[in-house]
Parts: sequence; C-alpha cells; structure tokens
Amino acid sequence: MRRLVFLLPFSILLFLLLGGEDSRSGMDPQTVVETELAEGQSGRLVVLIIDSLRRETLEAPGVMPELLEFSTDNDVFVFDVESCAANFTYPCLQTMFEGRQSPFVAGLHNFTGRASDGRSVPMELEARQRQLGMISNVSMVSLYGQYAAQAVDVENWSMSHLERDLKTFDVVQQWLEDDELHDLFVHVLGTDKAAHHERPGTEGYQHHFRAVDQRSAELVAQLDLSRDHLIVTGDHGHDEEGHHTRNTVALMAGPHWNELFEVMDKPEELDQTELMYFMSYAAGLGLPLHYEGRYFLVENGVDAAVSDQGRAFVEATKQGLFEAGYEVGDLELAIDGHRRDVERRHERSLVHHLPLLALFFLWLLIIFTRFAGRFALRHSWSIHLGMAAGCVVIWQLNTLSVPHSLGLSAVFVAMSVGWAWRHRALRYLAWAALLLAATALIGLHVREWADFFHTRGGFVPGQPIFYTMLPLMGLLLAWIRFDDWKRAPEAAMAFCMFS
Repeated sequence: MRRLVFLLPFSILLFLLLGGEDSRSGMDPQTVVETELAEGQSGRLVVLIIDSLRRETLEAPGVMPELLEFSTDNDVFVFDVESCAANFTYPCLQTMFEGRQSPFVAGLHNFTGRASDGRSVPMELEARQRQLGMISNVSMVSLYGQYAAQAVDVENWSMSHLERDLKTFDVVQQWLEDDELHDLFVHVLGTDKAAHHERPGTEGYQHHFRAVDQRSAELVAQLDLSRDHLIVTGDHGHDEEGHHTRNTVALMAGPHWNELFEVMDKPEELDQTELMYFMSYAAGLGLPLHYEGRYFLVENGVDAAVSDQGRAFVEATKQGLFEAGYEVGDLELAIDGHRRDVERRHERSLVHHLPLLALFFLWLLIIFTRFAGRFALRHSWSIHLGMAAGCVVIWQLNTLSVPHSLGLSAVFVAMSVGWAWRHRALRYLAWAALLLAATALIGLHVREWADFFHTRGGFVPGQPIFYTMLPLMGLLLAWIRFDDWKRAPEAAMAFCMFS
C-alpha cells in the first residue's frame, strides 16, 4: 500500500496532461472564419500527396516526365515548399491540413491515431457537406478519416509497395468516374519506401517514380481544371541517401488560383502551413484563427481588385478577427496583433502551469524523502490528498496575473527548500533541481529536435549539446542522487524522459 502512494501524483499529472490545452492560455484555437463563397463554382478539390516528393526527382531526366511537362503549363503554379519542422508524415500532414506547425512530440502522440483539437481542411469540408474520399495508410486515415465519406487504409492490402501505389490510383479513378465524392485526398506512400530502400538514381527508384508519374498524369487527365483544383505535393523530401529533408515541392492548378495570381505576385517558396490557405481559398472554406502562414491577399495590399472569391475570402478574414475581439479597420495591423497573441500564448500557458509545476515538485520531494526514511509521518495520506486537491484547484481556477503566478510559485519553491533543509534532504533537492534545469536547457533547442532523430539538414548547434549533455548529466545526476557512478545509465534515462 505504501508504494501505491507513488501512483497518486503521477495519476493526477496524467489526468492534467490528458485534459488538453487550457483555453485560458490564449485565444480559442477552434474559432473559425466562416465564408459565404459559392460552393458550386469551386469544382473538386484534389490533393495528391506523393510521399517524399522532391524537386530534384521531378526534374530529373526521364524519371517523372509527365508531371514535369504538366508543371511547365502556364496555368500551373510551381512552388518550393519547406515541410514541417518534425519532418515525417504524421506531423507534416497535420501542418498542411491544419495550417500550423505540428511539433515532433505531436507527431509521436498521433501514432495513437488521435488528431489534434485544431480545425482542419477535412473537418471543414465535412461541415460544408462536401463528400470527401481519402486514401492513405493509418497516418491520414487515423487523423482525419472520421471526416471522410470514404476512407481507405492501403495497409490492409497484402502486396508490394509499388502494387499498393498503383491500386491506389485504381481506386481514385473509380471515385472520379462515379461522381459520388466531391473532393479527394490521395496519399501515395510507396515512393517514400523507394527513396529509403532503393535510393535516388537506382533503377528500382526510377522505375517506381516513373510508374507513379504515369498514373498521376492519368489522374490529371480526368479532371476539368477549368473548374477543379489540383495540388500535387510531398509531405517532405529526401536527400541522395534517402533520408528525409524539409525540401519538397507543390504544383497547383485551378481557376481560383489563376485569378489570385493575376492580382498578386506568386511567391517562389511556401511554408507547408500555407498550403491550407490555398486549399481553403479554392474550396470556399474559412481559415482557423490558429493558422500560422501568410495572408497573401492582405499582405500584398489586395483587398478589392479581386474576384468575388477573393473579396469574400478577405471579408471572412475580417469577420473572424472582429469576432475574436480585434479592430479590423486596418486588417494587416489586426493580423499582426493576432500573430503576436499567438506567439505569447505559450508564455501565458507557462505562467498558468508554473504554480502547478512548483507544487508538484514539492510533492515529489516529500515522497522521495518519506520513502528514503528521512522522516516519519503517521497520516501521510492527508498530505497526499491535500497535494492532489491543490493541483486540481490550481489547474481549474488559476487566473492569476504574471506577478501573482510567479509569487505563488516562489512560495512553493521556498517550501521545497525548507522541507529539504529540515529533513536533511538537500541532495534530493539538488538532484531534482539539476534535472529540471538541464531539461529546460534542452527545451531551448526544441526547434532542432527533429534533426536529432529523423532529418538531415546540416550542422545544428543543438545536436552536440544534446549528445554531450546526455552522458555528462547521467554521470553527474548519478553522483548527486546515488553517490554511485554505476547508476549513470539510469540517471541518463531519467534525463531523457524529462527532456
């Protein structure tokens, strides 16, 4: 029974983490800009994601000749795209369909098949009662399959990667012929396997991409690009060794984009978040307020001399910002203010969590010293229940200003120091404090975390810092906590877990 006491604080922490993002830390991320665009004029929206597509492969002689020729058409717009920071399929799909960067940890989280709480293009298509067909593996299907009228997981097919890709196009061809589905999201996965296992330049690699290129051209031929809108892109790219890079490409064709680029300069490069802008513009959808990309019409000073589609899109942007409390007389200024609020959301979230973290730190310190035999307490459950109640109250009711939040946190920290001093547990306090400080330092390099694991992108300062600190922190923490160098591996693992 005594050991079960350990489970109580961690159970409370798990409950708080699963409780989701606190709405008091910033603007409601699910507020959506509604539009009044003419749905019937937009035709289909078809998004073809060729996994690991890169410009070098598209332009290589004889590898993807059909799409390369298609890209030279005057009505086709080609962009270099910087993919999501985490740079593998799950978070990159979230980034393009939700219009905001999905971090590496969110990508790992979504291996459970659970999407984020943010609004997405598939969600908005369903809200407009547009029938969506989706074909992918568990990645897209688990994230957004609930919004599709038909969702196919290709991993249920027992065949080679190339055969899966070709069968994917067979399914899409049937969908286009029967007209039951209005919009199509197609994810061709085997090209990523070809990049990893065959490597660029090999016959197997070129054969796979040529086959996908041919079937892509057949898909394009089935569309009416005077009404329909097509995006061909990759979730990420790859280098000459087949490792993921953040360099991919996007081809766009459709009437609303033609009108758009008649009144504004076409950017040469897009962030992957900005693909949502063009999908939403073409399909007559709104932009969520968590959208992180550029507002192209507004930022190019174009708010009147555009089509009905463009004017409605700008007015919808104004409406959404106005309803969120922004003064929209100067729309560009309102957008800048909104972006600053989004950037400060994480700071507000930290302020909200800081007293909770400080109280939790004190709680763990009491448990460590209690089970180390530093003190005896007949009714220890009263402390644990009080701490649990305190955590829940702070989480639910904390609307403190920054000074008050910092002050309350300082009180809990002082109580931790006092407790450690009274019960001669300063070594425990130092160990826990050093662990938190070290992981906070790693947190400063969170944008480079993807490069530790999955991405080739040149030298990143965070890499040697992370790998050097790993054994050093293991040795140091083992010495402070256990007074035993042999416990360094366990201490290093604790450091990794907290990081």
